[in-house]
Amino acid sequence: MMAAVEHYFLCRCWVGTGVYPAWQMRALNFVYDMGKLVGVTPQHNPNKPTSKLTALQMAAKEAGVRDGEDDLAKSGKSAPWIASPPKYY
Repeated sequence: MMAAVEHYFLCRCWVGTGVYPAWQMRALNFVYDMGKLVGVTPQHNPNKPTSKLTALQMAAKEAGVRDGEDDLAKSGKSAPWIASPPKYY
């Protein structure tokens, strides 16, 4: 549940503030999800394993993208056509 909430707000923030276009956020989510399924998605916290992919996480990310699209439209701002993917250290 916590991972789903985190994913929702991350997607909403990145799309809603125009950091990433919605299409790219969906593509990034797809790659991230496929990485989780095959076990190659890196841990963000070295002290905790990556959470299992759930339908709730996938639905929350899509809801975050949709809500982010609405937020961006309401703000009158726009997103770039494409942006550099995030870097994890």
